Amino acid sequence: MNAQKTRPLFDAIDAVYSDEALGKIDEKLNKSKSKIDYEAIAKAIEDNIGSSYIEIDKVLVDDYQRHTDEAEAKLAMNAVMKIVQNFNIKAFRSAMIGQTESGECYALDGVHRLIVAKLVGAKKIAAEIVQIEDAREAATIFDHVNSGRRAVSPHSKSRAKAIIDPKSVDATLVQILSGHGLRIANDDISAVSLSTKFIKNVGDVDFDNGVTMHREIWPDGQVRSEVVCALVTVFKAGDFEDDSDRYKALLNVVRENYQYPLHLMNAVTVKGSGHRHGANRVQAMAEQIVKLFNEGREKEDQIKIKRSALAQPKPKPKKVAKAA
Repeated sequence: MNAQKTRPLFDAIDAVYSDEALGKIDEKLNKSKSKIDYEAIAKAIEDNIGSSYIEIDKVLVDDYQRHTDEAEAKLAMNAVMKIVQNFNIKAFRSAMIGQTESGECYALDGVHRLIVAKLVGAKKIAAEIVQIEDAREAATIFDHVNSGRRAVSPHSKSRAKAIIDPKSVDATLVQILSGHGLRIANDDISAVSLSTKFIKNVGDVDFDNGVTMHREIWPDGQVRSEVVCALVTVFKAGDFEDDSDRYKALLNVVRENYQYPLHLMNAVTVKGSGHRHGANRVQAMAEQIVKLFNEGREKEDQIKIKRSALAQPKPKPKKVAKAA
């Protein structure tokens, strides 16, 4: 498996930390009603550093803490803007930095605070310096510090675990997704746990095939794990891929009936039993895909069936003759 990339915090490649991205944040802040005094905030940050601090431009950030798509970057920008707009030096805690014997400095906690400091022009920031051996230990500390935090995405935690143990199922998940240029969707909260369990049950090859099919249906760079798992379940049970026509027809069924974000709310609601979750939800979705596929094959046009059913006029109530 390829090692995770480590880059300077404000690498120009990145969607959040580059000068261009900081300029966009600055532009949005300037449009806000409240005037923000960058110099005052920068002075407060530097006056608060005490004896333990880090020069901001020396900090390195592993890929598991970086924002890999526009949606995630937007969330980070909003978090940075909120800190600046409501700046309170008493709430501006020290960043946690891991420093190796050779002098490399890794951000373990407080990346948004580092961005704020850079944005307002501060050169240094108060920091808790922790001695570490390497990037693997940095990932271990990051995972421990953020184990109970909802603000850190499960996908980021999974990427950190992949560094901690390159042979783990998390590493397999990261390798499969990155191999397709994909990531787990921001709104898919249970995606990591569901995907890793599914990989253990069916193997990485079948999961990889499911991701490939997902990419063909929704080439948006974001994976919805329930759909991937359901597709794998369907194909393992029905050998749909052996027949290219049936394969394409099935993909059309999924595309027509599981458009996002609607599927998250009502795609697999089973009459009389409410919403299903986890493995049961995947099984329910798989069963529904097959059912819809079979119904469509019988009449040779799934879309027309769906539309004609919705277009059927309601029967008019019979008129009751008035009593004389």
